[in-house]
Amino acid sequence: MQPTTNGIVTLTTDFGVQDLFVGVVKGVILGINRVATLVDITHGIPPQDIPTAALVVDAASRCFPPGTVHVVVVDPGVGSERRNIALACRGQYFVAPDNGVLTAVHADNPGVAVSLEETVFFRNPASATFHGRDIFAPVAAYLSRGTPLTSLGPTVTGLVCADLPQPTVSSTAIDGQVLMVDHFGNLITNICSAALEALGANVQIAIGSERIAGIQPSYAQAPPQTLLAAINSFEVLEIAVNQGNAAEQLQAGAGTPVRVNISAGG
Repeated sequence: MQPTTNGIVTLTTDFGVQDLFVGVVKGVILGINRVATLVDITHGIPPQDIPTAALVVDAASRCFPPGTVHVVVVDPGVGSERRNIALACRGQYFVAPDNGVLTAVHADNPGVAVSLEETVFFRNPASATFHGRDIFAPVAAYLSRGTPLTSLGPTVTGLVCADLPQPTVSSTAIDGQVLMVDHFGNLITNICSAALEALGANVQIAIGSERIAGIQPSYAQAPPQTLLAAINSFEVLEIAVNQGNAAEQLQAGAGTPVRVNISAGG
């Protein structure tokens, strides 16, 4: 059954905010649905960084009500033969290129996807270099007005999946890595809280030459400028510096290995 839309349309892109791209995408949406509620999740995805986009959209979309339409434009293959799709999944809609940006969204629930082929729902003419404005924005606007998903094109399967690194878990250790760095320089890993709970409370986190004893309940539990590990608000392990920048202090970033061991005496 098609989710009932609620008028909310979110935007996740790698456009940045210094150019006109975000503004014109919003203009196209509002030209079709004047009463849409537009929400910027982020326009700071690193350019062409599909794995980061996939993780951000998955985490952010879980905070929105059923019927929300999510537009995701991180599209290094724009103008190529890759598909444009709309996906109904988890009671929401996702409009994006079929390049892996929706990998985490449909990992546990494939939902129903269509290939965007009905050009009556596109901006005319549609540019080969700006599908965000000319295809994804108008399609999202029509969806937010209640256009049926199946009106947009034929049902498709076999969506492209990005390579999202998974941790290696044993009874005594977890080997993972940093997936992304946030605005504060916090290092967000691919090690989830459930995996950590299996190791118990007495653990040591290794990143580079640093060793961090235990996991703190919040940043404030460590003295200012002190390195710490915590479970963040999205239930994954994060390496941070209280009132500082862990990425700069550790010279670490996406791909940096992180190991969690049961500590001696644990």
